[in-house]
Order: sequence, then C-alpha cells, then structure tokens
Amino acid sequence: MVYNPPDWLPEEICVSPWSFNTYDTLYDHFCTYIKGAGLRYGGFRVIIPKEIEDGKEKIFWHLTSRNMWIWDQTLKKKVKDRLPDLARCSRISWINPIITNCSDQEVLAWDYLA
Repeated sequence: MVYNPPDWLPEEICVSPWSFNTYDTLYDHFCTYIKGAGLRYGGFRVIIPKEIEDGKEKIFWHLTSRNMWIWDQTLKKKVKDRLPDLARCSRISWINPIITNCSDQEVLAWDYLA
C-alpha cells in the first residue's frame, strides 16, 4: 500500500548533500514558520522556550538533531553527542502545517496529562 500524504503537507527540505549553510537555511525556516508564525494548537498559543545554546534556541537543536554515541579519540571512549539528524532536518517544514492542521484525520494527536 502506498501512502499519499495530505495535500497540505509541504515537500521536505533538501538537506543532502549537507553544506556549510544547511543549518542557516533550517534556522531561517524555524524563525519564520515556527518561532515567528504565532502558531496555535487547540486554541492555545505555542510557546517557543527562550533557552539559547550555541547561538540558537535549544528547541531548534532538538528539532534538527539527536543524541548519538560517538567515539572520542581524546578520551578513548564512547560519548554521547547531538548530531544532525537528516530526517528531522528535512521534515522541519512539516511542523507548522501539522500543528495548523492538527484536527485533520491524518494527524495523530493526543493530550498528555501529568
């Protein structure tokens, strides 16, 4: 069975080959379509935390990278580091439309009650 995405879901952003400017392009998209878009989910304003890490919002790094184990040559052991996740990066363009269309039957949404 072939999955046909909804019409409102945009194309993925091309991140391969990765270039020096890829993170700048992704961050521009984040600032325009997520941080600066005035997003609302279920009538509530989506708040972007202001925590900054390496000059960008910490949530941006969360959306575009993931923890991976890598070998640290200096320490001679595996260490956890956040590295770019190409799938996450390419789908950053989906965040705004998915939040905007959260009531569409194609979107699986749930509430988490603490």
